[in-house]
Amino acid sequence: PPLLPYHRNTWNCTICTATHPLSLITEIPGTVLFVQQPTPSLSSQKYLELYCSYSNPPPLSHSQKYLELYCEERLKIHMFTHPSYGAMLMAEAKNNKEKEAKKERLAPPLPLPGAESKRSRLEDLTDMDRNFAKMVSHLQALNTIPSLVVWQHTFAPREYIIHHLDELFNRLISQYIFQEGSQQVQLPTMMAHRLIGVMDVFRQLESYITLDTSRIFNVVLLQHTQPQENTPGPTLASQYTNWYLDMLVEHIKNGEVCYAPLRKCFVRKHQMALTFNAELYTNISELQALAKMLGPYGMKYMGEQLMERCEPYIKEMLAIVQENKDLLIALRACTMDMFPTAQLAKQLKRHDVFMSNCIIVGALFNFRRLTISALHSVVAKRASFLQNCILDYKTNVSPEVDPSIADDMATAAGFMVDADPALCAALQKHCSSEDCEMMWTLFNVMVAVTLPLQSMEVDSVFRAPIEGHENNLHCVSTAVTWLSSCAYTNLVRSGLEKQPLQVILKERVREFLEKVSERMLKLQLEEDKELQKEIKHRDSLFILLEKMVQDSSYITYDMLENNFPFTILRNSIRAVYESKKKKALKIENEI
Repeated sequence: PPLLPYHRNTWNCTICTATHPLSLITEIPGTVLFVQQPTPSLSSQKYLELYCSYSNPPPLSHSQKYLELYCEERLKIHMFTHPSYGAMLMAEAKNNKEKEAKKERLAPPLPLPGAESKRSRLEDLTDMDRNFAKMVSHLQALNTIPSLVVWQHTFAPREYIIHHLDELFNRLISQYIFQEGSQQVQLPTMMAHRLIGVMDVFRQLESYITLDTSRIFNVVLLQHTQPQENTPGPTLASQYTNWYLDMLVEHIKNGEVCYAPLRKCFVRKHQMALTFNAELYTNISELQALAKMLGPYGMKYMGEQLMERCEPYIKEMLAIVQENKDLLIALRACTMDMFPTAQLAKQLKRHDVFMSNCIIVGALFNFRRLTISALHSVVAKRASFLQNCILDYKTNVSPEVDPSIADDMATAAGFMVDADPALCAALQKHCSSEDCEMMWTLFNVMVAVTLPLQSMEVDSVFRAPIEGHENNLHCVSTAVTWLSSCAYTNLVRSGLEKQPLQVILKERVREFLEKVSERMLKLQLEEDKELQKEIKHRDSLFILLEKMVQDSSYITYDMLENNFPFTILRNSIRAVYESKKKKALKIENEI
């Protein structure tokens, strides 16, 4: 509605949408003042309806508009300080040198940081200067008038604008989550840098209007650590969780990325793949920035969603174990002398689907481990005293206390535990009957029998630069360790298993190690010539035994030495790394 100046005829006019309860007088340059317009007496219901119809007066909406425009200009300048912009300047300088040597036309130069401060005259103003002056003028007017009586109702402009600052801060965060023109989320480091820039702009407002920006940050940022169902709009936690898990599950299932234990991130198998830059989004610095934004609440939500994504694969694996139950019971009773050959193991139904699901689950568990490690680094910097208290409580917890409470606290502080609380909750439905203990025992037997068959796969080769297999076969040890720990933990806590947790886990792990070692030795002693031709990566498979010792807290090198000769393992490691050197020398000779 148009703004009407104060005039005497307003007393006699009919109240309509053309008469605004607040009018602006801008006769004095550089000032903005509010003047109440007199209105006739109306019923309280009519007052309320008119007041609600003018709940967003133009003076206040203009303040938000100028603040948003000023914030956008400040963010452009703030992004000049990001390391990625420095890399762009270095790349531009290098390209210009090459073009000058070839006498080619140079592209328009990128603006240098600080160039916006250059002025030929004091009268020259930029868009940011004009928006800043208008914003300050409106904010000072709002701060000068503490309250107004609008149609017999008291209206506080400052409280109104503070309420809308919460919405503005929330909207600015939501609009920067995704990259412009694509469905990819911003890099967590880039998003954190933008958040710092927006917060700096809001802190400037404290010089012109009385408000508590710390309260705004605490309220809005806490909302963004929650799932989207608990908030009015999209949140950082929901958007980043869904995008990360969707990308990882899709590309791991398609075999496009693999987990690199040496680099502590996921890497692409083909460097030219443009759909998902796994190295860029899952490295340590990006995950630490993600942990800073989401906090313990958001990382817990991400862990719960990750385990929910894993649950269908686990359910399918247990169904395959149920299909092969009779054969697995017979295989479990076999000794070393009577252990069947690889041809008999191939009689297992859907063993390839079982192993592919186990690889996917293990890769997702490794991503969960990376996020917990990143959270540990962030909490150690911000609240090291609290982290030490939680560690002391976890270490010295009383036997009468429910151990799940200590595990929840430790995981929220970034500590790794033997039984992940989120995975225990996801497996609860699979540990609710008396047959579950036998099913999880046969699950380990199924892994031990089908694992050696992977030596016949082309992608089972071990890559020394990442210390992992191309098809993520090294993630099987993580899957077996985590699933066994959480499954038997649920069985003991529910009373279905009477033995102590430590005792039964050591027994089941020892049995698994014996079975998988027997199958590995069968590969080493295989006499069938046709089968020997099919076995392509025997040495790469033997290295997986050492990975199991590193992942499990119940398997030691002494136990491995008793079941599998360490001499064979050393020879396999040497053969794998020597093959890498031979390939490098061959490439150099070809060049």
